[in-house]
Amino acid sequence: MFKMYQRGIFEYNGTQTPNHAILIIGWDDSLGENGAWLIKNSWGTSWGVSGYGWVAYGAANIGDDTSAIAGYNDADSQIYHHDEYGWTANLGCSNSTTAWGAVRFIPTHTGQLHAVDFWVNSPGMHYEIKIFDTITGGPTYNLSNQLCSTQTGTTTEKGYYSIPLSTPIAVDSGDDFIVQVKFSAPGYGYPIPIDDESSADHSNDSYCSCDGVQFTKSNDGDSGEYCDVGIRARVTVLNQPPTATIAAITPNPAEQVFDIVSFLGNGTDPDGTVSAYNWSSNLDGELSTTQSFTKPASELTPGMHVISFAVQDDLGAWSAETTCNLTIEPANLTRVFDTGPGGYPSIAGRHTGTITLNCSMLVHRLFMYPCPGTGGRAISVQIGNATWNVTATGHDYRGDWQNITFNEPFVLRKNETYHYTIVTDSYPQLVTGQTKPVAGGTMTCTEFVDANGQRHEDWIPAIRLE
Repeated sequence: MFKMYQRGIFEYNGTQTPNHAILIIGWDDSLGENGAWLIKNSWGTSWGVSGYGWVAYGAANIGDDTSAIAGYNDADSQIYHHDEYGWTANLGCSNSTTAWGAVRFIPTHTGQLHAVDFWVNSPGMHYEIKIFDTITGGPTYNLSNQLCSTQTGTTTEKGYYSIPLSTPIAVDSGDDFIVQVKFSAPGYGYPIPIDDESSADHSNDSYCSCDGVQFTKSNDGDSGEYCDVGIRARVTVLNQPPTATIAAITPNPAEQVFDIVSFLGNGTDPDGTVSAYNWSSNLDGELSTTQSFTKPASELTPGMHVISFAVQDDLGAWSAETTCNLTIEPANLTRVFDTGPGGYPSIAGRHTGTITLNCSMLVHRLFMYPCPGTGGRAISVQIGNATWNVTATGHDYRGDWQNITFNEPFVLRKNETYHYTIVTDSYPQLVTGQTKPVAGGTMTCTEFVDANGQRHEDWIPAIRLE
């Protein structure tokens, strides 16, 4: 009958035992003769009114074997368990209503074991709880080094119970402990709750015993496969907050237009793992939520930034903020790289070498110093590094032949080395030296092959980049 329900108030006053569970989510005292419960079914939206329905008070034995939530897990507790699917089946011992279950746990945080949870599959279940420090043996196992006194009690209903320990037990991260429960169910021969769901990833850390002394790994008697015993451990976490450090912010100071700033932070957590990051600036607000990132200096406000960095652990605790000052300087677009005038002897040829700048600059033109009475013409220039090159060609003797203008301005960055190739004509000035400090950086000669085919290693072209 229940499967056929489509609308209205369901009523059944027969004697059949209920064989289906539903969720009561509300009620209305004005419906029907005495009122009705609003229920949510598990058969999808095609059943009833989009998966919901009304059941009259007292009909169909509604309320029998009821489960209700009387507690919950707070933010400071962690529940350790292996039974992902909860209570799905039972185990027991032949000719006995008593059996022992045990589960081994390895805590991931330091704290206090303050409660033991388990499933009760029979009314009037008597239990005994013991906590052990050591398990030895195999395939028969023994538990030893009991950590607290035995705690006993009796439950009244079926369902899920959380039993507070009269004396909480300190547990350390990575140091295992074993929870043993003796189940005694009057008139019921399978008192151990298990999760035998075939799709579950069973832990192999569950054990059963018929005498409370010798344990074997629990397995489903039908399939022979390992299963998980429905015993859980509640640990109050004594969380130690993580620590944040700023490993590097480079370059510092940084210039707008020219520089890309790299941020690198580290986080450590003594009793867990770091799960979140936060970077911020007193001038620009939040910058990033990743451990490391880069940001163009052009996107940062000029001035002195106080950069703050913090990390969060896997339990939600944030570290104290660590800070570092970062200076963002306005770009100076008028800088030059200048060898200054050279002298005689002078001869045309092909120059190769390197330039290293001590400050970033935007380049749009190369000027060639001419000898008096000559043109000092540069025929072509190439500047670049291992990943890119820019080239330009000079004018003939019509107009401005002492300057070569690049099609697009480009940036040369400070402290980076670039190679150059310059081909000259008509007696440009030369600077003597293999390596020469100049205005804006350093210039070196790798090779100069003059117009007569002679090779030199100590002549640098007299130029100005601007």
